[in-house]
Amino acid sequence: MYLRVFLLENKIDFSQEHVNILEVEDINLFKKVVKLINIYSRYRNPSGEVILVEKEARLDLSKSLLLCTDFYNIEINTNKMLKLLYSSIENRYNMEFGVENIFENTRNMFNNLNNIICDFDFHFDYKTEISIGDFLKIIGLKFDIESYDNPFDNLLCLFDITSQFNLYKVICLVNAKSFLNEEELKELYKFAKYKNINLLLIEHYIDKEIKEYEKKLVIDEDYVEFNYIF
Repeated sequence: MYLRVFLLENKIDFSQEHVNILEVEDINLFKKVVKLINIYSRYRNPSGEVILVEKEARLDLSKSLLLCTDFYNIEINTNKMLKLLYSSIENRYNMEFGVENIFENTRNMFNNLNNIICDFDFHFDYKTEISIGDFLKIIGLKFDIESYDNPFDNLLCLFDITSQFNLYKVICLVNAKSFLNEEELKELYKFAKYKNINLLLIEHYIDKEIKEYEKKLVIDEDYVEFNYIF
């Protein structure tokens, strides 16, 4: 799998052995790269300024790539994540207890409601059956994120959920190194590899040190590109 940003000469190849780092020294180029990836990750766009390719097939970036810039407020309970969570729970419930179980357990409730509704001099339209997915929405099931109150824990939670529900092909973090110490960064890399996350860090400074697991594409202020690998 690779990511191609056509402002750059080199493509970014992903592998399970490394974490990809893109370091851009020039602030204007840095902003252009981040802006382009942000646009393509949010909106379906048929043009080719940024493409993500897996096994010669071009992927929809709006579904396959997540760009994170705010590590204190990572949105975990998105519609996409909750939909996948509900679907996973519903499938497991139906396998363990049977599809009819929820209908049997809610039949009395619907009968009681119907008796009350019949007392009103109006015509109503409503469901007479409820699925596990419907029930989960009613009770407001969501991920408890209260215990995740710092960038490191927030990112681990994001990686865990992404891996569990196969949410994204690639996660891009902008200037993440400014929010993590050396130990946290190393643990983040290890966790991303363990969870099979294709991770790309986009940084606006040149770090002369190449850390363990890193594969770097460095673009200096003259727009000259260099590749380094640990």
